[in-house]
Amino acid sequence: MKAALRMLSVILATAYSGGIILWLVLRVILPDSRLWCLAVANTFAEYLFLPLVPIILAAWMARSRWALATTAVPLAVFLWMFGPLFLPRLPPPRVEGRPLIIMTFNVWGFNRNAQAIASVIRQVDPDIVLLQEFRGWVVTDLAEELGDAYPYHDLPDAYLTKGSLGIFSRYPIVSAQRLLLPDVWRPILYTILEVDGQRIHVFNLHLISSSRVFRWGSSPRYIERTYERRELAATRLQKFIATLEGPIIVAGDLNTTPQTTTYRILTTDLKDAFYTVGWGFGHTYPARSRRIRRTLIPARLLRIDHILYSSHFEAVRAYVGPWDGISDHLPVVAELRLNQEVSP
Repeated sequence: MKAALRMLSVILATAYSGGIILWLVLRVILPDSRLWCLAVANTFAEYLFLPLVPIILAAWMARSRWALATTAVPLAVFLWMFGPLFLPRLPPPRVEGRPLIIMTFNVWGFNRNAQAIASVIRQVDPDIVLLQEFRGWVVTDLAEELGDAYPYHDLPDAYLTKGSLGIFSRYPIVSAQRLLLPDVWRPILYTILEVDGQRIHVFNLHLISSSRVFRWGSSPRYIERTYERRELAATRLQKFIATLEGPIIVAGDLNTTPQTTTYRILTTDLKDAFYTVGWGFGHTYPARSRRIRRTLIPARLLRIDHILYSSHFEAVRAYVGPWDGISDHLPVVAELRLNQEVSP
């Protein structure tokens, strides 16, 4: 019996470690859009390591040195990818002045409760609020709720029904435009803000979703196509950003998790505030558990809402904000401080 357990632990550990190594190799040589199963694996990357604990326990019970040594590979990969998110965060150096507080929030296209949205915003008290996916009548009500605290804003036409982007700001908006880049599914809200004499480029975006991945029957081609469109959008935006000078913030519902190709493209020249100074996995979607075709989707499954920033900033703090009780997303908040060497 003991020999059989030892053999089983060796087989499981070897097969599992081999699978993790294969996944790593595929991540290097292929984009998500080329292989649907790779795309799904990258999206749910942290869950690939759930078998690690029982396999290590089985190897320990079997007293198999080979099995224990083999599990060192996936353990090292997990610590490399996710370990920094669970390290104690050192307090930032004390610097004069208040950091710039940014909040991004997909409020959900069927959310009619402007008061609930405004309540969350007031709790966080950000300087810049970037909103995605809200209906026309909420735009009007929210402008009334927040107008005194945020005198500067650029909001969608109140008659649009769904899927629009908006910004509320305590700082003057120098310019605002709906930027439509080639191969990008939705326009990007591109604003330039003047913050204490410094102009800052702010991009609010909502990339195409692969939500049907949660539904049985989604075709592999559909999955690959949605990932391809996000990768194209990220590439176009990254090239556009490369032409700009000055501080840059990119935030919104990116519908992409940190191990995907799209995320790697966007973070070529930008840093992720939550990964840098946040703690934990920081999952933002879905805000609450839900059932799809009798399948229970647990709450806080993925981190798909992000705040990215250029090297002109230093991240001070980042966290998942409070829920409004209605939206299917949780907001993300980041506190950024302009580096002292940045000149207006």
